[in-house]
Amino acid sequence: MFTDSNTKQISFCFHTQKKKFIKWKKLAKKANMTLSDWIVKKLNSDIDIVLRDIVLPNDIEKDDRWLIKLTIPSVIKGYWVYCSRERKMKLVKWITNKLDS
Repeated sequence: MFTDSNTKQISFCFHTQKKKFIKWKKLAKKANMTLSDWIVKKLNSDIDIVLRDIVLPNDIEKDDRWLIKLTIPSVIKGYWVYCSRERKMKLVKWITNKLDS
């Protein structure tokens, strides 16, 4: 995914509902990409976000909670944090809304 050896890589995790995970996995497969690559591409795209209410990770039932782990350059996560703060949203809400847009 990222090949620059000088870029600091970090692991970043977030929780989502099982149905969203399955939906995103199918969309990634349809685009012939891994889920991680699809998520990074979608979050870095310039598509408009459709704002919806989401179920926050702590409100998801434990048996319905799925963890998604990405390994990305720290600057990418910094950009995502900036974008979410610019819209006055929590990062996980921004990510979920962007992936569902």
